[in-house]
Amino acid sequence: MNRIFCIMGKSASGKDTLYRSLMRDQTLDLKKVVMYTTRPPRDREEDGREYYFTSEPMFRAMEKAGKVIESREYQTVYGAWYYYTADDGQIDLSANNYLVIGTPESFAALRAFYGRGRVVPVLIEVDDGERLLRAVQREQKQREPHYEEACRRFLADQADFSEEALRRAGIRRQDRFPNRNLKQCEEIVSRYIRQAISGDREKDVPEASAGASGAKSRAVRDRQPGRRAHRTGTEEKQTRRADAGVTGKRKPAASGGRGDSLHRQSGVRPHHAKADRAENTGMTGAGSGVRHRQPLHRAKAEQAGKTETVRSGEYRERGPKSTGRTHARVYADHRTT
Repeated sequence: MNRIFCIMGKSASGKDTLYRSLMRDQTLDLKKVVMYTTRPPRDREEDGREYYFTSEPMFRAMEKAGKVIESREYQTVYGAWYYYTADDGQIDLSANNYLVIGTPESFAALRAFYGRGRVVPVLIEVDDGERLLRAVQREQKQREPHYEEACRRFLADQADFSEEALRRAGIRRQDRFPNRNLKQCEEIVSRYIRQAISGDREKDVPEASAGASGAKSRAVRDRQPGRRAHRTGTEEKQTRRADAGVTGKRKPAASGGRGDSLHRQSGVRPHHAKADRAENTGMTGAGSGVRHRQPLHRAKAEQAGKTETVRSGEYRERGPKSTGRTHARVYADHRTT
C-alpha cells in the first residue's frame, strides 16, 4: 500500500530543508506533490518547485470546480494568503509514495480525503527560542525583510500546533521528531519512512499454505523481529521430544497427567517441578537436593521396596489471611535405596 508522508513543523523548524533532502534520497523513491499558494514568492523560490504561485481568483475558481482537497487561510499584514492542495492528477497512490509539506489541519484534511492508513504524519519540532532566531536570520537574508510577518507566523504557530490541535489531527508522540541536529534528524526520518515502505511491501506478499510459496511466506515472516527465534526454539523442542520417543502433547499434572491421579488420591498439592524432574530421572535422596513432602506421592515406589522413610514429622502452614487459621501437614522424607 503506497502512502503520502506529510512533513509538518512550525515556521523556521527546518521542514523545508528536510523536505528537499528527503526528495534527493533516491533510495526512498518519493514523488513530489507541489502545493498551491496565493502569497508572493520569496527570494530563490521558483514557480512549480516550492509552490504553484497563483492568485485568489484562480483559487476561488478551483474551489468552485471541486478541485481543492484542503485549504488554509492566513491573515497577514499584506492581506489574506491561501495555501491549498488541489486534486490535479499529481497523486496516484496505486503507483507511488509521496512527500508533502503541510500543517496539522491540512494533514487531517488529506487523511479524510485519501483514507486514514494512506497519510502518515511526520512532525518536526524545534525549541521556540531557536526557531525565533532562525526566522530573524532568514528575514535578514531577504532583499526586503518582513520582520512583522515573521513575528505573525511565529505567534500563529502557537495555535496551529498546539497540543489540542495535534490531538484533534491524530498526531501521536511517536510521530514527532526533534530537529536539534539537521543531519541526525534527516537520518532518523529517512529510516522511519524506509521502514514504513518496506513493511508495507512485506505485507503485500501473499501467504501460501504449502510448497515453495509457503516457504517464501515463512521467510518473509522470519524477517520480523522475534519471529525466527520463536519458531526455531519451538522446532528444537519438537526435535528433542521426537528423539526421546515422546509423541503427542504433554498433559499438565493439573489436567490429567501422570501425577494428577496420585494427587487426587492423597489430597495434597502437587510438588514442585524440580522434584518432578528428579523423580523422572531417579535422582532423589541424598545428594540430589530434592526432598518430597508428599507421603503418598511415593506410594508406587514404596510398594516396590525401592524407598525407605528416613524422617517424618509435622509442620504447620498458614492458611488464607481472611481466616487467620493454620493447617497441620504431615510429611515424610524419602530417599532411594
